[in-house]
Amino acid sequence: MQLRKDQKELIDGRLWVWARAVAGGPGVVGTLGNAAMMSGEPNDFGARDLWSPEVEEVEQAVRGLGDPERDVIKEHYLRMDATVAQSCRHLGISSSEYYRRRDAAIALIYGRFESNKRRVVNF
Repeated sequence: MQLRKDQKELIDGRLWVWARAVAGGPGVVGTLGNAAMMSGEPNDFGARDLWSPEVEEVEQAVRGLGDPERDVIKEHYLRMDATVAQSCRHLGISSSEYYRRRDAAIALIYGRFESNKRRVVNF
């Protein structure tokens, strides 16, 4: 699936919000605020805060990716201090493969969000 620029930017923005939530950053917890943390169910990245529904939707979409795409998403959004070259070395892939996997993952996540929308509308 080929996405338009605005669709890619939408998913990229949501992935950055998700990354801040996974890292425990401020402003990403639901309406109860950062003080209302729960030692919730562990996920692939450790225990989590009480996340907003939007962040939870991204988490589920990332979990639903295949390993190659999920690894690139985690590398790109969670290792913010790494350069693309460092990430490629860490994953053992070329930069063109890195971007191909990232774009594929973004398209898959977008497709999942669209599917979720249809499911809610048809409920």
